[in-house]
Amino acid sequence: LTHEEHKEVIDIAVEHMRTYPVNKTIAVIAGTGSDSTRKAIEFTKYAATAGASGVLVVSPYYNKPTQSDLVRHFSEVANSIPHHTPMIVYDILSRCGVVVEPETRIKILQGGGNIVGFKEASGFEHFVKCYDAIEFARSEGKVTQKLGYYSGDDNITHRIINYTKGNTNCVSGVISVLGNIDPKGC
Repeated sequence: LTHEEHKEVIDIAVEHMRTYPVNKTIAVIAGTGSDSTRKAIEFTKYAATAGASGVLVVSPYYNKPTQSDLVRHFSEVANSIPHHTPMIVYDILSRCGVVVEPETRIKILQGGGNIVGFKEASGFEHFVKCYDAIEFARSEGKVTQKLGYYSGDDNITHRIINYTKGNTNCVSGVISVLGNIDPKGC
């Protein structure tokens, strides 16, 4: 999509949500990540202004940023929008060439009050490592906000749900590929 088409898709989705609310349970989480922080901020600000329920921001793809670069990227994007606009960080090694390590996640949580969750698509083992580190940091008072953990890889959804079952902060759901084809089944 061109930049204008990307913005038009956000507008259409938000308008559809407003026109056809389904018991107020449908949310528009706009994908606003980009290969550059500047573009991600532009798309994120646009989505927040347009009325999106929240934003989903992926690591800058193709650039293979360092963990320090990721802290700066996600913090700058999160701090570019009002704190009432929730932001989910999207971690997908296969598309971006890097993972968002546990220590990096903790740093961005400490710097961005509107970061409300993580979409995990970098494997079960990576999820476990990050989940355990964040929840340990929470037990020490180093992470205070409520978080959602979302499966972003249909192949690991059941495993991460089972891993967190019974914990105070368990998996909140799935941001699914298969759900677009078979929403009822998912």
